[in-house]
Amino acid sequence: MRKKYESYLFLAILVLLSVVFFYLSAMSWGTLSQSKERILCSLSEPVSENQAALLMKQYLEQLEDNIQADREEESLKFCIWGQKEQVVLRNENLSRSTQADVILFCGSLELLFEDCRRPAWEDEQGCLLDEEAAWALFGSTSVEGKEITFEEERYTVRRVISGKDGIAVVPVGRSKAQNVAPENGVKAEEEDTEQILNRVTIKRIESQLVSEQQAAWTNQFGLSVDLLDLEFLRGISGFCVLLVPAVFCGVFLYKLWKLYQKMDLWRWKGMLLVVILLSVVLFLLQFQKWVLIPDDYIPARWSDFAFWSQLGKQKRESIKMLLQIHKSVIDDEWMIPFLSGISYSFLSQGFAIFSTVAFCHLKKRDGRS
Repeated sequence: MRKKYESYLFLAILVLLSVVFFYLSAMSWGTLSQSKERILCSLSEPVSENQAALLMKQYLEQLEDNIQADREEESLKFCIWGQKEQVVLRNENLSRSTQADVILFCGSLELLFEDCRRPAWEDEQGCLLDEEAAWALFGSTSVEGKEITFEEERYTVRRVISGKDGIAVVPVGRSKAQNVAPENGVKAEEEDTEQILNRVTIKRIESQLVSEQQAAWTNQFGLSVDLLDLEFLRGISGFCVLLVPAVFCGVFLYKLWKLYQKMDLWRWKGMLLVVILLSVVLFLLQFQKWVLIPDDYIPARWSDFAFWSQLGKQKRESIKMLLQIHKSVIDDEWMIPFLSGISYSFLSQGFAIFSTVAFCHLKKRDGRS
């Protein structure tokens, strides 16, 4: 008898592990879904700090013209950014230094770090530190208002953001735009030859398709960008999450169907058939609630085979780009939830299958005894 209880306790542990990993996979998918409000792109050709500042200056001038002319045009809020890896930051007052990754940005900072609007475009001497960099430079995380040195320039810490990566966030200010000769457009002077700003994050407008906003940004600023298809990653992650309850529902319906075949009385068979149909309807309703197919994935005609071929080609290229692109610290925001979500989902699925096999084995053993 004790061995029997131990077997069922082991089965309960397997089911619990499956539920726990399913919860973790759903949490990871939820974290990944939070990036729906942003469109991530990679610049086909990186730009310099001067070039980025000039683009931002032109954008703000156009925005001001629209306001003065009372034109109701929805502007494309964006942030151009790039990462310098393992550069030296110094605290001259305490004679301390550390190596950190520095995010250079030009635009709306809240698109990179949620609820973080400082330093702004006018604040050229402001910066952010994460907790790791602040601790390395000051031995504390309460360092707002204190100064650091980066590339011989002094910056004042406006805020300490959460994180253990050891990063600093430095703005590309309006003075950089003054170093661009007007007749050369986006051609910078020799002192700014390093072109490291290679990414663009755009505020998503719900009423427009992602592809339309990507094309609109390119047309407005004349820079070609490649879309990082996080929508596709969210779809893959969501499919893996829904796979677990779908398999459980499939096993449940299969058991009900086997029970239906064994019954002799039509009255009981009819009631069981109603239960099966209701279960299918409820599952489909829940499935429809959680699954949202983007408009880009829906053809004008379902028999348009050229559309499906083109869509498949685009998704293959998107996956290839996501794998090959050089990852930055900011990319951890979508990369870690995606990978962890898929891993947790497969672990949950594995424990679910293992528990089902173990349950069938226990039932057979109890039947023999």
